[in-house]
Amino acid sequence: MLLLRLSALFFSTAFAKPIFTKYDGIRALPKVELHAHLDGSIRLETMLEMAKQKNVSLYNATTVEELKKHVVTSKPTTLAKMLEPFDHFLPLFKDNLEAIERIAYEQVQDQWAKGVVYFETRYSPNLFCTDGGNVTSRQVVDAVSRGLAKGEEHFGVMGRQLVCCIRGLEKYAEDVLAIAIEYRNRGVVGIDTAGASYGADEQYGPEIVSVFRRAAELGIPTTAHAGESGTANQVQHVIENMKVHRVGHGYHIIQNDTIYDKYAVSNKTIHFEACPTSSVMTSSMPMDWDKHAITRWAQDDVNFSLNTDDPTLFDTNMVKEMNFASEKFKMNLTQIWQTQLNAAKASFLPADLKAELIEVIEEYKPIIRSSYASIILNFFKALPTPFNFFSKCSTLEDMKCEPI
Repeated sequence: MLLLRLSALFFSTAFAKPIFTKYDGIRALPKVELHAHLDGSIRLETMLEMAKQKNVSLYNATTVEELKKHVVTSKPTTLAKMLEPFDHFLPLFKDNLEAIERIAYEQVQDQWAKGVVYFETRYSPNLFCTDGGNVTSRQVVDAVSRGLAKGEEHFGVMGRQLVCCIRGLEKYAEDVLAIAIEYRNRGVVGIDTAGASYGADEQYGPEIVSVFRRAAELGIPTTAHAGESGTANQVQHVIENMKVHRVGHGYHIIQNDTIYDKYAVSNKTIHFEACPTSSVMTSSMPMDWDKHAITRWAQDDVNFSLNTDDPTLFDTNMVKEMNFASEKFKMNLTQIWQTQLNAAKASFLPADLKAELIEVIEEYKPIIRSSYASIILNFFKALPTPFNFFSKCSTLEDMKCEPI
């Protein structure tokens, strides 16, 4: 955690300037990401290298730019269409523990580069190994653990794991729960359920529902994808029947005022993992920013965070997502900071580490307040005489006012 604090300190000071803009503040902000898929974070360069090693053609691409045209979603499409590239590149990493460890390590490095101090990476261990093969799902988890541990040692960024059930692959659900129990003190902090949506209601099979209910009884934290392509009723279902602590996406909850008020406005115990770029690129939300769920959530002070979802497939990162929120949803720096505090509080870390993470984020608030005041002060100092009443002021104290 000391490394985490040093990393946060670096990002809170490295970009300081005499005139501190909102974009400086976004870059400097210590970040927490809760919704990032490991397989959706694999570098394009790493995909090409693995394809070359296996002597496999990956879209006949020989350069990153060529591969990018096939893997990255550059305009709104369906969720199912957006997920298609996984079928092409994920087999390159299957049963390859060295490669799996590598992509986990590289995810830590990429998060560090954007000022992330803590993140939770989610994936299905069963999709990284062949049924009946020489590599087991537990060996996959161990490989991810090694990559995250090396990354934390080198970059001071803490990464923890969420293991996923997959809609349509319910046969792995029991194994996911068993892994979560076995590794709960060894880097796995919770479970998720995801996958392509077959039908507008995003229904999860009884096997997955049962696993989630038992996880709740065992005190294992849970999150579930819901309300991305499905309705507000599906969000209600995962909260009431699957006992989740967090909801992945959840945008369509705004379509039902009663459900929205009950679980997002009046009661803020449920956390929503918002992914701005993903929300429009999968056509979950229209590119009408006034009608976007995140705009409404920000206005209603909903308990939500900002996340990348699949950074490689959406060509994004945490800085881009925050800039997106600032430009499209008109969120100010304090609101963006609040999403990071929300994320820290909603993280699945044990209580002692969570308290330290919250403290790291809270320590940044005075910098934000000073940043706003610096902008105001520099604005007034730039005014021509006689309107410049603060030409001789160098601090807020000189202005005899409180920070915003």
